[in-house]
Amino acid sequence: MVKRIVVELFKLKQTVLLILTGIFAYLIAAGRDSSLIVLAKLTLSMFLTISGTTGFNMVLDRDIDALMFRTRSRPLPDGCLSVSESLFYSTIALMLGLLIACWINAYVLIAGLTGFLIDILLYTYLLKRKTWISVLIGGIAGGAPAFGGYMAYPGASIIDALFFMLIVSLWATIHIWFISTYYKEDYVKARIPMLPVVKGEKNTAIFSLFSLVVIITTYILLFLRKVIGFVTVTTVLMLSLYLLTLIHNFYKNYSDKWLARRIYKFLNIYLGLTFVVGFLERILL
Repeated sequence: MVKRIVVELFKLKQTVLLILTGIFAYLIAAGRDSSLIVLAKLTLSMFLTISGTTGFNMVLDRDIDALMFRTRSRPLPDGCLSVSESLFYSTIALMLGLLIACWINAYVLIAGLTGFLIDILLYTYLLKRKTWISVLIGGIAGGAPAFGGYMAYPGASIIDALFFMLIVSLWATIHIWFISTYYKEDYVKARIPMLPVVKGEKNTAIFSLFSLVVIITTYILLFLRKVIGFVTVTTVLMLSLYLLTLIHNFYKNYSDKWLARRIYKFLNIYLGLTFVVGFLERILL
């Protein structure tokens, strides 16, 4: 039971990835002044807050999850957990996470609340079943941990925190677009108007290319503001060039689902490497 709650109800893999963006955003902000105590509190707060938010998301999406091949084995559709149990565990996790956020500072609390409200109210409840633009809104929730992590360091710049939030938000948007491209039949069956469903795969590639250009521009602005260094921005440009090539190839051959899968898998490497290199350069050079 515990395994199903943590791994499946709370989507452990997705949760860990978002936590890592917050952790490395904090480490980049703090550099050699990083505090293990703050890092521990931040990690626990993000784990609980994101997990609780994810659990609420699973409750609201249980009907469409039951229709989709990719999600029909989740704990709610397969009957392993009831709605009341899921809400109980999710509420406890969310409240504890926000409580610990208060212990760090107001910005971390705002990030947790913002992520929850945008993901649950705006994205999942109001927009997801009505418009493809929902993913653009939902992506903001994905960027909230990066904002909170950066602002967990006292004296950190809100502007730079918002830049990191923008990067992760747009990354999450592209990531979801290519997942929904690969599993397009699932989304058609569940009547979820994702971009590839309502606008087609070629438009998905075009919007993704534009979003990636904004991500690259944001990293360059962080470099000009001396938040990240030459090694990091060079890494970003090299990885971005490869990613741009992949997306351009998909634009020319949009029926290649395995290329769509390759893109959303590489996006994980892209985000992870850029954040890790940013931290390493901050403390070593």
